[in-house]
Amino acid sequence: MLLSGLGYDIDPQKPLSDSPAVLAIRDFQQRYGLSVNGRADQPTQEKGAAIVRNMRFSLAKVLKNNLPIDRYYDTPTRNAVRDFQSRIGLSVNGIATITVRKRLDEEARRRR
Repeated sequence: MLLSGLGYDIDPQKPLSDSPAVLAIRDFQQRYGLSVNGRADQPTQEKGAAIVRNMRFSLAKVLKNNLPIDRYYDTPTRNAVRDFQSRIGLSVNGIATITVRKRLDEEARRRR
């Protein structure tokens, strides 16, 4: 669910060895300066977890909610992203694309 939650067009019900998932993982790895191998290896998972933890921290700060700061892009995360998108006038879909995450980071920095 992490990759689809970050805006990658993959089916979270299919294995990560599925061709679209491998392409998404490779793109993610390249974007974040990781070794590009198309596998959800430990460094890739750790980077994804760090992105989600940071995003959840920012969501909690901006939305003033009780969202736990953990590594999971789950239903509460998706709902918080929807709330944020609605508040700033973006299309509401619960997907934290790079554009959404940048706006969220900007809003969180303003509240420090």
